[in-house]
Amino acid sequence: ALPISFLIDLFKTRLERHEIQFKHTKGFQNSKIWGFRSTFYPVFVNIMDNAIHWLNSENPKDKIIRLHADETGFYISNNGPNIPIQDRQAIFELGYTRKLNGRGMGLHISKEVLNAENYDIEVVEPREGSTTTFRIKPINQ
Repeated sequence: ALPISFLIDLFKTRLERHEIQFKHTKGFQNSKIWGFRSTFYPVFVNIMDNAIHWLNSENPKDKIIRLHADETGFYISNNGPNIPIQDRQAIFELGYTRKLNGRGMGLHISKEVLNAENYDIEVVEPREGSTTTFRIKPINQ
């Protein structure tokens, strides 16, 4: 099962403090990922942590993090600042960051760990109502 309750438990206090809504679709709730929790949970944690950071930096009126899944993958979206097209690959490079005092390691490590399990992570066109969307998808074998 996917880490909804884990993420809620982990981020509940921060989400409330920063007035961020956390939503997920039935598609996400009902989908499954095959692999070790130790592979996938930290990826979701990193993306959620980044989303909270960027939502607070830009402070849109209604801050939302939304999880969705369909036959093509698992989506993590938010309505914080968008990722410029020229950064959509670069953000996965070791050391690349736009965060003040960031180290540029989280997304790089996430991509490496997922790739080792035949999954990938990418920035895709934002889903409806969002400005940024990441997709975790199986690598076709």
